[in-house]
Amino acid sequence: MIEIPDGFTGGEVLEDGPFFQVRVAHRAGGRFVLKRLATRVRDVPEARSLLVREAQVLEALAGRATPGLAAWGEDHSGPWLVMDHIEGASLAERMQTEGISSDSLRRLARAALRALATIHSASDEQGFPLGIVHGDLSPNNLLLTGAGGVIIIDFGLARLRGDGPARGPMRGTLTYMSPEVARGEPATTASDVFALGASLLHAATGHVPRQARTEAAMLLLAADVPLDGGPLDALVPGLSAALEISPLARPSAEELA
Repeated sequence: MIEIPDGFTGGEVLEDGPFFQVRVAHRAGGRFVLKRLATRVRDVPEARSLLVREAQVLEALAGRATPGLAAWGEDHSGPWLVMDHIEGASLAERMQTEGISSDSLRRLARAALRALATIHSASDEQGFPLGIVHGDLSPNNLLLTGAGGVIIIDFGLARLRGDGPARGPMRGTLTYMSPEVARGEPATTASDVFALGASLLHAATGHVPRQARTEAAMLLLAADVPLDGGPLDALVPGLSAALEISPLARPSAEELA
């Protein structure tokens, strides 16, 4: 059972996974999304800190290329956050159901790059860069809106300016992970660019960028075997450079957008 914070009423369950529980919530006629920790990780300090950090990142971004944060807090069941409900399907859902035309994918790629550039360049109220790195971009975390835009979601592994080294075993989705993150290095904005490029490569070719039977084999692939980014240049000129092995050789999301 996914408990509802005071002031909200519950709606349908959207996800009841091993790490997070997600369901629709309502307040004063508005429709929101409630996210909290699954029971099995509720008392794990690293898991608690990830959800708190996600709330802090959403609060700092204030709806810039992300869902707006309606409320967040902590109760006897642990930390929770409530976000605005955004109508749309993820890139992963679109690939699995109706598919995406070439023209639509070109527009989507531009919109996703603009959204990522917005997040990477975001500043606080004093004008200081927030230094946000998403840390786990994948087709599941790119929400396609009806207006042709892209909203980026799921900031559980995100980092803000001044964060110390990441702790715990969770480092991102291996299929789309950058080589440096697979080698155990901290994620950077260049790592996000790689993960977005790999996600768009999946959409462009219809094939997952990497496949292996074990997590260890996937880590070796991610760390050492280049991806062929050639198909990406048909979407956005120069986008293939997002998949360069060296993060220093990758353009920024702003440069590509």
